[in-house]
Order: sequence, then structure tokens, then C-alpha cells
Amino acid sequence: MPEQPPRRLPSLRSVGRAVLPRLTAWSWQRWLVGCVVLSLVAVLAVAGAAWAHRPWPTPFAVTTVPAFRQDSTPLAWPATGTAALGAVGDGVLAVTGTDSPAPMASTAKLITALTVLEVAPLALGQPGPTLTVTPADADLFGQYLLVNGSEVPLSPGEQMSEYQALQLMLIPSANDVADALATWFYGSMPRYLAAANLLVSQLGLTETVVAGDASGFLPSTVSTPDDLVLLGEAALANPVIASIADQKSVTLPSGGTVNNTDQLLGVDGIDGIKTGSTNQAGGVFIFAAHHPVGTQTVTVVGAVMGAPTLSAAFAESRPLLDSAEANFATVTPVEAGEVLATYHVAWQKAVQAVAEHDLSTVAWLGATIQPSLKLQSIHPPLVRNGQVGVVSIGAGPEASSSPVELRSRIESPPRSLARLFARR
Repeated sequence: MPEQPPRRLPSLRSVGRAVLPRLTAWSWQRWLVGCVVLSLVAVLAVAGAAWAHRPWPTPFAVTTVPAFRQDSTPLAWPATGTAALGAVGDGVLAVTGTDSPAPMASTAKLITALTVLEVAPLALGQPGPTLTVTPADADLFGQYLLVNGSEVPLSPGEQMSEYQALQLMLIPSANDVADALATWFYGSMPRYLAAANLLVSQLGLTETVVAGDASGFLPSTVSTPDDLVLLGEAALANPVIASIADQKSVTLPSGGTVNNTDQLLGVDGIDGIKTGSTNQAGGVFIFAAHHPVGTQTVTVVGAVMGAPTLSAAFAESRPLLDSAEANFATVTPVEAGEVLATYHVAWQKAVQAVAEHDLSTVAWLGATIQPSLKLQSIHPPLVRNGQVGVVSIGAGPEASSSPVELRSRIESPPRSLARLFARR
């Protein structure tokens, strides 16, 4: 074999030329990575310090105020016709039968009384202006007598006060006096009818129409039981009408006494309100009675329409009233210590807010009661039992409320996370 030439070692210069560029590139990369790492550490340190000293979020409340409802007992609805029940301040509470408008007969005289008192208001004890019977007014007596309508004798030139005329219209249910009152104060029947229907609309009687006369004798004057309940409430709200409806008799201007057509007046606490009866309407009765419940008194208002006769309407009303009164009771929609809200606090456990004491009220069983909760703005620290709001039920004079208080203390927020962790 030929002899191999000896291998020569590379010179230092050649080694340096080969290695130094690689070393330089590697160092530059390390330096760049180091700078990036140090920058990230600095940013995280600053961000962490800022985060640790950030303002704490305000505690917020999640409310839990359930609606309250207690089951009702069955109502003794009439076997025939339609009916509705309500109470003063509560409106209509229950209805049975068809909601189609039907002749309302003389219960329309409550609309006449309210419409007349709009233009000629009276206070209790005031007689009002003196009214003189015209020949046209006197003729109304004979007209209603021929059709078997209710009336009282009127003579031309006879005088009576506004209050006496209201008594004659509402107590013996005189049709002729109702029509005379309408024209006395509105000038004509069409003007009265326009005013009466405007009042009906303002009272929210959406299914009631007054047509043809002020007495309700014509079958074109119609309503529904739920509208009659609202009409009864409006009548009771007028002290003059309410006082007349509770009178058992009245003396005629010409002498003699006539009785109230309401045969149940004074029975089972009934103190009104108005009867009605025609061939087309059958028996119609709007009744009211004061019923004590605990320390309060409920004024029940009911209406029966379409009974075969007025006597049948009376007979159907008594058990209906009894069953209605059984459905009013004292209930407790909110109990002392009941949790109504929970405050979520970032720096401690959640804190419950509870009712300080019971909230009780008289209610119609079967109706839903939704307590109202109003929480105020809070600023920790807050002590245990500190008031943070109010829970209430009802409205107006019958409303009741209870303070809402904390079940435990809400501490002041710590100044930083570090202190929070140190405390733990």
C-alpha cells in the first residue's frame, strides 16, 4: 500500500474562524432569551402587585322572595244564571258562568245615582237642590205602571230634594224617578246616556252599556256579574249612596212609607246594595256585607244575574255569601327569619338577609300574594342584625312591612390579597 501522508492538525486561526461564529450566535440567543424572560417577570410582578391591591368588588345580593298562595274552599255558586264575588279594595275575586252581557234591570240605578252625583254632588246630611215634578215627569208614572215596572206616584208641581229623589230611586227602586232625575240634571235622556256611558268607561266596566232609559227597565241596558261587583264597590265608595242603600224604608213626599226592595237587608250582615227584576233580566242582586276577620273587617261584594226570580236571587245569594266569607282568612306570607336574599362577598362567606318579624294579612284564599322586597345600598363593614332593606305586603292603609336584617356580619374588605392570605 502506498504510504499515507501524515494528518496535519488545524491551526488555531482556522479553528477560531469555524467556532467563533457559532459561539457568538449562541450567546446572542441566550442574551435575547434572558431579556425576554426578565421582561416577562417584570411585567408579571407589576401586574401581580396591581391585582393584589385592586379595589374589591361590591357585595351583591341574590333575592329569594317566593309568592304565597293558600288553597281556597269551594264556593256555593248559584245553580242557574251567573255570579261573581269580590271585596272592597280587592276588586273581582271569582266569577262563574258565561261572561256575555245580559240585562241588568234596576241595578242600573246605581249608575244613575253616580252619574247624577257627578254634576250635583252631595255630602252626608245635605238635601241638595229642590226639584219640581213636571207634567212629563208625572206621565212616567203611568207609563211604567202599564208595563208592570216599579214606580212611585208623581204629581205635577210636587217638590222633593235631590236626596229624596235618590232615596225614592234606590229604596223602592222607582223607575219614573230615575228617568226624571236624569232629565232634571242633564236636560235630556240622550245627554244623560252619554254621561252615564262615559262614567261606565271611567269605572272600568268594560261589558256594561246604558241604553234607552235611566231605570234599567229596557233590556238593552246590559252588564256582567264581574262588572256589577265593580259597580257595587263604586257605589259603596260614595257615602250618600252607601247610606241610602242601607235604609229599610223611605217616606214619600206626598206621605206614606215604602219599603226597600232588598228583602235581605240586615240579614247575614247584608247592608245593600241594589236589586233588579224584569221579565228579560230575571232576578238580579248586588249585595254587600261586612265580615270580621281577626282584627280587620272585609266588605264582601257579590252579584247574581239571571236568576229565575228576584226571590231566587235572594235565596242563591245567602249560601254564596257564606262560602265567600269562609274564604277570607289571616295568612302569613312572610315569616320571621325567612331568608329573602343572600349577599355574595368576595372576601368572606355569603351572608343571608332575613325578615325580622312575621308579616300577616287578611287575604282571599286562592289569591297569590307577592311580597315586595326593597334592598338598600350597603357599605361594609356591617354588623349582625343590621338592617339592609324592607319587605312589605299589601298596599295603602292595609299594607304591612318588616325590616330585613343580616344574619351575620359583613367584614370590611382587606387591603390586599397578601393580607387576606396572611389572615387565613
